[in-house]
Amino acid sequence: MHCAAFLHFIQFAGSKLPKDDGEFYQFCYVAASGHVRGASPPFQFKHPMTDDLIEIEDENGELLVIRTKTAVLEDQLKKANEARAELKQVRLYFLCFYYYYYYYSLIF
Repeated sequence: MHCAAFLHFIQFAGSKLPKDDGEFYQFCYVAASGHVRGASPPFQFKHPMTDDLIEIEDENGELLVIRTKTAVLEDQLKKANEARAELKQVRLYFLCFYYYYYYYSLIF
């Protein structure tokens, strides 16, 4: 059996979304046959608190962007993990080079 991953986005108009009412919502994925094929985790609509928002400049320094602290921290974590993976690759390269050099220095 072959499984393929698909990534889809849906955008709703803000005026059509429920207000911050404390209720939990969930998306259900229903097949044409009417059978439920999956469901999203429960979620709530919340208005961010003003202290949860921060201002940052875009990459060009031309625009001021307002983002949540969580989104900024997630981006920073992603970049740190990418840098860590790159450093691991560099370390592996130098270890291989070192062992190669050491091995051939013993032979000659």
